[in-house]
This record gives sequence, structure tokens and C-alpha cells, in this order.
Amino acid sequence: MVEINPKTNPPICKILDYGKFIYQRNKNIKKNKNKNFIIKEIKFRPNTNINDYNIKIKKIINLINKKYKIKITIRFKGREIIHKNIAINMCKNITKDLKNISKLDFFNNKIENKQMIMFFKPN
Repeated sequence: MVEINPKTNPPICKILDYGKFIYQRNKNIKKNKNKNFIIKEIKFRPNTNINDYNIKIKKIINLINKKYKIKITIRFKGREIIHKNIAINMCKNITKDLKNISKLDFFNNKIENKQMIMFFKPN
């Protein structure tokens, strides 16, 4: 005998196989956890050309329409790290281009491990 809903008056109980009940409950919990957003990463560099930038923005828009969460990484190599303002301007442009279809979830304009990170999630 397994108690299904203890909050009702009287509590609801069923006679069933307890092992099967636990298996089904754990299976449903795992299934519901997988409904979270899947994260896709797109990488930029501070000196990304306009055409490459436009192609990546189109790809991001396509992924957001498919309900993916997007992680945008701007990676620095060598002395590019000195020009932080170029990367911040690029982040502002990306935010401006995506503001109609997504929300900026996280943006830290500090450089960590030679990269800047932004997260966008669909509206």
C-alpha cells in the first residue's frame, strides 16, 4: 500500500508494486529536469568582421527561435585583451540586435580567463 496524496482528507492510498512506483516517480522527475533550456555557445573575437558577425547573429536568432539558451563568448588572444572597449561595444551591438527576440540573462563586463561571457534566453 502506497500513499499517493497525503494532503487530501482522507489521504489517498493505492495498492501497487512499490519498486515500480519509485521507478516511475524518478523517471518523471528526470524527464521534467530535462525540460530546462539547452545551452548553445557561439564564440566571437574582438576583431570579428562584419560579415562573420552578421552570419553568427543569424545563427543565434535561429537558435533562439528553437528555444535554446545562448552563451556568447568573446575570446581574447595575445594583446587583444588591452582593447576591452571594443569587446564591450560588440556586446552592446549584440544586445541591440537580439533585444526583440530574447532577454539578456547574464552579462559581466569583466574579463575572466581571457574571455567575456553573455547569456541570452528566449522571450
